[in-house]
Amino acid sequence: MSDDYIRVTERKLPSFGNVPETTQPVPSDPRGERSGRQHIAVPRWIVYFQAGLIAVVAATFFIFGMMVGNLTSTGPTKATGQQNFRLTGSVLVKQGRQQKADTGSVVIALPAQQKPAERLDPEYLKPNRFEPVNNRAIDKIRDRGGDVVRVNQDGNFELQLRGPAEFFILVISNAKSSQGKFAMEKSQRAEIGRYFLPYEPLLKEHEFDWQRIDVKSNREIKSIVF
Repeated sequence: MSDDYIRVTERKLPSFGNVPETTQPVPSDPRGERSGRQHIAVPRWIVYFQAGLIAVVAATFFIFGMMVGNLTSTGPTKATGQQNFRLTGSVLVKQGRQQKADTGSVVIALPAQQKPAERLDPEYLKPNRFEPVNNRAIDKIRDRGGDVVRVNQDGNFELQLRGPAEFFILVISNAKSSQGKFAMEKSQRAEIGRYFLPYEPLLKEHEFDWQRIDVKSNREIKSIVF
């Protein structure tokens, strides 16, 4: 037989009751004619064609699955063209005629154009209860490109932000209490309320500063003085 064909041998099995007769492929046997076996010649190109067709279909569905997965992926991801920027500054407190470092103040950068998936509990962002690790609120803010830090002993801070983007910068003084004079503008209530629930405990005990900043490069902001 030519090399362009593959021989498949079949053997007839006896039937039992109502079970139809079945053919079962078996290895080629030179005595096939005498033992009742049948030989079928299959062109080799058909076998190769079927194998290639299976490979093409499998690759097509794999690529399709990858495309669907990318289109339906949810959760925070780094947007194309974004990078990390440093935002630095200082927080000071007036003491008589002098200005001293407001060490321990909390600086929070919140992405202004991203709607939070959920509002955060700010309990452990307060200066007197601040937890720098294992803090779910901090993790959620950083996942969205913002940051939370404390002011060091020299009164300075450095935020690592993902931009270019606009951020709300919330600074909560550690040294300057509100002395029971807690007051917020209507716009501040609406903006801060987007991120924290409840937000009053975070702000009512200490003076705070709230501003919106555009971050397109590494930059330093004007000193915040309480």
